[in-house]
Amino acid sequence: MKTTEDSLQDYYIELEAKYGAHNYKPLPVVLQKGSGVYLWDIAAGIIIVKEAGGVINEINLNNYKNIKVIATSNDINQKLNEKLGNF
Repeated sequence: MKTTEDSLQDYYIELEAKYGAHNYKPLPVVLQKGSGVYLWDIAAGIIIVKEAGGVINEINLNNYKNIKVIATSNDINQKLNEKLGNF
C-alpha cells in the first residue's frame, strides 16, 4: 500500500467500493478524525436494525453524552442483556 495521504484516501474509497453495500452512492470522502456523537447519527441505524427484525436496548435520548446502543437479534437479546448486566 502507498503511504501518501492521497493514496491512503484512495485505498479506503476502493475498499468501500469493493466491499460496501451498493444500494446507495456514498460520497467519496474519508474522515481522518471525528469527535462527538449526536442522536441523529444513530437514528438511521436503529431503523435499519428494527426493520430487519432486530432489537435495540432501551435508549435514554435525554442522556446524549453517553448513549450506549445494543443491537441484537431476538434470539440472543435476553441472554446478552443478562451477561452485560454484570458490567
